[in-house]
Amino acid sequence: MKTLISIVLLLCTLTVACQNTKSLIKNDDLCGFDDPIFTILDDEKTFDVEKYREQLKKGDVVIKDNNSYKNIAYQWKHNNKITNKQTNKQTNKQKLIKYNENGKILFSYFLYLKGNIKISKETDYDTLGNITKVIDHRQADKYPICYREALEIVERIKPKKDSILSIERGEVEFIDNDSLYTWSVYVDKPNTHVDFYMYSIHAKTGEILKKKDLHNIHQEGIYIEPDYFKKWYDSIQPFFKDDQ
Repeated sequence: MKTLISIVLLLCTLTVACQNTKSLIKNDDLCGFDDPIFTILDDEKTFDVEKYREQLKKGDVVIKDNNSYKNIAYQWKHNNKITNKQTNKQTNKQKLIKYNENGKILFSYFLYLKGNIKISKETDYDTLGNITKVIDHRQADKYPICYREALEIVERIKPKKDSILSIERGEVEFIDNDSLYTWSVYVDKPNTHVDFYMYSIHAKTGEILKKKDLHNIHQEGIYIEPDYFKKWYDSIQPFFKDDQ
């Protein structure tokens, strides 16, 4: 009798999960594309170099910093380009606007910090501030399930005591001449800092493709996950655009 009850509960859970996933595919309410952080305001298309010139010479300029929001600016010494970095501490979303040494906008893009993945649109501008190129990192045709929805799927099925570490786009697999796009969501087990695991999420259906246990390397209090250096290298690539 207990076995029958367990089976019924499991089937109910899977049915509800499936219905919830279908609702995510049909709408993008969780994706937050209307978040004001994704807007480049007119007064952000230029940077007041004269106002912050002396501070920039010394290092990072903290324009604003409170419990929910931080805005800093800094200048790269090797090419004099200026970065205006705005971070929503509560949503882990970040806006980055790059300017030339005269404070004219060059390009902008957005990151989700728990994984440093590019989200929303990346935009290039000419010397007059006109848009010349737009890259849509949403890629809705490949990822109907956006990053926030993938996180929500994992949030619903993981043990409550575990916490999500990060998310990244999984490697694209080719099956029967079709491309399989996935999200990889990494989850930490509490009070260990040694073991964690990863869910692979089908980016078109929201289906859990697999759960994989992973292990950190523990040495002198430093924990390094497998493929750490590859992920680190990939995560810093957006910043090399400063060299352009």
